[in-house]
Amino acid sequence: ENQIVDLNLTARNLLGLTMIQADGIRLEEAFRGFPQIIDIYNRIEGFRIGAGRRSEKTNALQEEIEVDDGFETWLSVRIAPLLDLVGGPLGYLMTIQDITARKQTNNALRESERRYRLLAQNFSDVVWTMDFAGNLTYVSPSVFRLRGYTPEEVLKQSLEEAICPGSYSVIQKDFEIARNEIMTGVKVSERYFEIEQPCKNGTTNWTEVLARVMYDDEDRPLAILGVSRD
Repeated sequence: ENQIVDLNLTARNLLGLTMIQADGIRLEEAFRGFPQIIDIYNRIEGFRIGAGRRSEKTNALQEEIEVDDGFETWLSVRIAPLLDLVGGPLGYLMTIQDITARKQTNNALRESERRYRLLAQNFSDVVWTMDFAGNLTYVSPSVFRLRGYTPEEVLKQSLEEAICPGSYSVIQKDFEIARNEIMTGVKVSERYFEIEQPCKNGTTNWTEVLARVMYDDEDRPLAILGVSRD
């Protein structure tokens, strides 16, 4: 009957309901301000009915939705079927997580990369971005002149493959220091290195590298931005 059995405090606050108002409320009434969530529920219920006719299992549904509240709020919604010991339907478990901060961070990162990409396309130095796991996420086309690799080839390389062994140990040590500073909330200063990098033709090039952490408007770290020069 689409009746909600239990709502925790966070859910009641999200929906603007008191404990008394939430008692026995129907899903359509509780989530009337969230039509996307009602749509997800209706779809998984439709899947359950169809799967039941075919003696199949109904899987959980998880989607990210933007709430029309004027604040660009994003929610991750997961609805999973609850079954009894013999696999019969008991109801559904719905989990809702506010992912607004993560979305804003990702959007800010994409916008920053877009701006730097426009600059890098007309820049002789190599501009690159890297996540905090050490994976390159962008390399400007000028890397071909520096190392003989295309940007697509460089993006497939690990940090260890992109830097010669003697320089890699130095970079790895400093990278760990910077990552620990980020985890403890310390704002990381710019770093300057001189490193040796392998070229596609088997030779090596010495490059000077300036790297810094990019932050969003609320000083949350987004990624590492670097410029490399022969």
